[in-house]
Amino acid sequence: MIAITFPSYGDGCKMLDNGKLRLKGVGAVKIKLHRPVGLTAFATLSDGTEIENPRYYKEAQVKFRRAQRKVARRKRGGNNQKKAVRGLQRAHAHVANQRADFAHKVARALVPRDHASALEILRLGLSL
Repeated sequence: MIAITFPSYGDGCKMLDNGKLRLKGVGAVKIKLHRPVGLTAFATLSDGTEIENPRYYKEAQVKFRRAQRKVARRKRGGNNQKKAVRGLQRAHAHVANQRADFAHKVARALVPRDHASALEILRLGLSL
């Protein structure tokens, strides 16, 4: 799959009704349009209430960068590199624990309130 960006629509390209794009000098090309996918809220309740996503990973980016630089500056295979790798692993584990804790607290808050709950697991992948 090839990604192409056009500077302007209409300069030799035209969208056809059958889901193809006509390119000047090339002909009709079949295209597949993708919309950017992302979760805007952690959860949306049946009454429309949205629970915000805390974005722990984004907050920890600075710590990750510092820990990764520490690992990169150490001699490969040395004890100091192993210590630095453990620090990086701890930083990632901390974020994973924060996410699990948040999900657990939200679930525990919702269970006594509602009689029935449903969970949908979304597998969001990039389609290229």
